[in-house]
Amino acid sequence: MTDLRCNDLLLMKRSQLLALFRELPAPSLEEMDGEYRATVGDQGWWLANVFAPSVVNSLGLGRWLGKAFTPLNATEGHAYNLFYTRKGPVPHWHMRTCIGP
Repeated sequence: MTDLRCNDLLLMKRSQLLALFRELPAPSLEEMDGEYRATVGDQGWWLANVFAPSVVNSLGLGRWLGKAFTPLNATEGHAYNLFYTRKGPVPHWHMRTCIGP
């Protein structure tokens, strides 16, 4: 597989992104440790592509920055979405995580 950069992913169609996702090996929970910047990719429909970024950023939580992950043990972790507000970055939508098929 060639080395892909963020801009390469942004140019891919949803079907291509899903195919790549299925092909890649799952990371370990240890690897999923830290804050990761994100952007809204292709939604598979032009109208969703137009509105998805504004919907994500208009939920009253601030501008979506990405996700953060913390491993708790070998099989489970904790994560949240990170939004930028006037007070700085604020976590929302906390969740438990695990690696699976």
